[in-house]
Amino acid sequence: MAILLKFSKFIVEISQYPNIKICVSSRLWPEFEDTFNLHPWLRLEDLTHSDIQLFLSENLNRNMMFATLQDESSIESARPSLEITEKASGVFLWVRLVVNSLLEGIREGDKISILLQRLRALPEDLEMFFQHIIEDLTDSHREEASRLFQVVDYARDKRPSTLIELSFLEEGSEAAIAADIVHLPYEKLKHTQT
Repeated sequence: MAILLKFSKFIVEISQYPNIKICVSSRLWPEFEDTFNLHPWLRLEDLTHSDIQLFLSENLNRNMMFATLQDESSIESARPSLEITEKASGVFLWVRLVVNSLLEGIREGDKISILLQRLRALPEDLEMFFQHIIEDLTDSHREEASRLFQVVDYARDKRPSTLIELSFLEEGSEAAIAADIVHLPYEKLKHTQT
């Protein structure tokens, strides 16, 4: 990781100029710790810890099925939330994806011990997590995801696709062409965007 060390030294060097202020964000890699240990710094996970706990409380711990599991196995019931908070490194998107995975497991009837196995099998790195999600798709969902990725990639240079447009892609071009031009009811619009 010599390039990280060179990069961090370059940042320190240019920050010596009187009219330059720099804010750098990164994972806590040893190369950065060594270089920046004498400079002001903060850890994202220290700032977001309580927000992540609040999110877990509202989205996992208050889930009725999870609450039932907690009553059945009180010894292990706090482990998922504790481990998520610890492994998140302050990354909310990772927490959201993990909670979605655990809620899926709960709907499938997983017990706390199985949920913990599921949690521990999930990659901590977001890029690897996305790869895990794609590899875990069924063939039909993988085909659908491929279509969505291709449309988003194609449209990226022109203008980003809206969620409504992508929902029509999911329904098929015939449905989009045949659809009446009307205001969508709020409930349908809300369902389409979640």
